[in-house]
Amino acid sequence: MVKHKTERIIIKMVEAEVDEKIAPVVVWLNSYDSVTTQFSCQGSGNSLPYALFCCFDGMDLFDICKKLIQFATIEVSISTKETQPPGFPPYLRYTARFFSTRQLAKFVEEIDTWDFWEDLIIDPRSMK
Repeated sequence: MVKHKTERIIIKMVEAEVDEKIAPVVVWLNSYDSVTTQFSCQGSGNSLPYALFCCFDGMDLFDICKKLIQFATIEVSISTKETQPPGFPPYLRYTARFFSTRQLAKFVEEIDTWDFWEDLIIDPRSMK
């Protein structure tokens, strides 16, 4: 497994180590109250960049898909007993799988122009 350079970010008041090139995507996804990210990778070689997340609001999911459509596919899976917390019912998980590392970089450039950063308590860009 390739070890990527990571950065520390705050996600919903929890500190996390995230691959630096996909960190803005993880922060953006978690800016939605209904979203939690579970895994992410900036990709390398034949491995495409992705962010795996849960979203519990249909309108938020629609907005996310609308913004990602030119850059990534959205894959849907259902949790299993091995992947869900004890006592939780099965739930849907979504994977935003970017078409390439170049498409990830283009999406991150677009994210940087959005104003959602102002709504965050701590702007992770200031932590660098």
